[in-house]
Amino acid sequence: MKIFPWIIWYIWKARNEKLFNNKDFSSLDTLQLATSEAESWTIAQLVPAMEETEPNIAMEGEHEAITPPSPPRWRCLVDASWLSDREDIGMGFVILDAGVTILFGAKRRNRAESPLHAEAEGLIWALQETIKRRSMIMHFEYDCQQLVNLIQKDEEEWPALATELDEIKALASCLSTSPFHTYHDR
Repeated sequence: MKIFPWIIWYIWKARNEKLFNNKDFSSLDTLQLATSEAESWTIAQLVPAMEETEPNIAMEGEHEAITPPSPPRWRCLVDASWLSDREDIGMGFVILDAGVTILFGAKRRNRAESPLHAEAEGLIWALQETIKRRSMIMHFEYDCQQLVNLIQKDEEEWPALATELDEIKALASCLSTSPFHTYHDR
């Protein structure tokens, strides 16, 4: 059952590739990719026990073990698709609770000005759906580092995106944590 969110995610991505890029992926390829990514993610979450081979002379006093942070319990994967020759954009999200899908959504909307606008609209929608469900602790992940940088800076490098950035920041202020991170996909 742990692979289910990955399968849904890659079915959705294959659908977007078909609709927006006219690329076909076989069901078997999609399933194999989802399985591979799920296994890779699971392996990446394992933290090997650190063994101290030689004491560090420069450190004095008592040593406390440092434990790496556990992955966030509540995660929301967000993505959008934009093509210059299309009249619409696609967007979607998957909300996971400790790796189990609890909610997902996908929709098509009228054209956005740019791919960055499409990503911002997708994030706004995911934030709105999260807040509607009173999920105040959420870790948002998406593949657009440029949007993360714009959200985390106070300067306005993209005046055309100012309205969307203001809305994202206003919605994010309702959450308990700093929720924005990027992930890298194939």
